[in-house]
Amino acid sequence: MLIDRETYIKENNDSNVTDMTCNGECSRCGSCCGLFIPFTDEELDTIKKYVKSHNIQPYNRINVLTNQFNAQCCFFDATEKKCRIYPARPYVCRDFICNRKDWQIYRDKYEKMAKYNSTINNKTIMATFDDMVYGNYEPILRYIFGILPVTDNGIESAIIVELLQQINRLDLLDQFSVYNEKGEKLSGKDLLKEVSDGRK
Repeated sequence: MLIDRETYIKENNDSNVTDMTCNGECSRCGSCCGLFIPFTDEELDTIKKYVKSHNIQPYNRINVLTNQFNAQCCFFDATEKKCRIYPARPYVCRDFICNRKDWQIYRDKYEKMAKYNSTINNKTIMATFDDMVYGNYEPILRYIFGILPVTDNGIESAIIVELLQQINRLDLLDQFSVYNEKGEKLSGKDLLKEVSDGRK
């Protein structure tokens, strides 16, 4: 039996539901299958091998009519309500269930183990399976652009560099189209140098 969030909220008269289970069991709603999931290098390697051996292709999660992006894990099949890499899924997915009252303790445990997506350890890397498995940077770039302050002149290059340093993704600099005051396009290395020189 599958149950959606709206039905659960209506039946339980609760607008702040975190328990999406059905009779204590996973309802396969996909609510916990987010864009940023804690995972390790070993898990990433396992997933890459599984994806390759099973020829799992990435979904196009952009609505062409509204240009809206579905920010779920790229391995969650929303139609079939299942994980496409279930046997190779990360530890956080194997152990997590949303009706735990102490879920934050478990989240912290996963993040301490993980190399990617931790909000605890600043040595970790913010990444999605899209870019780490398929080389598709659009989901993480959409996230970055969504949180950066935009002015009439665009986004300040120093702010881009600062954010990418915070999430340990300076490798994404070359994914941005950045221009100097003369209108010349800068490479990621040039932009980093320009910002560093400006801080001196």
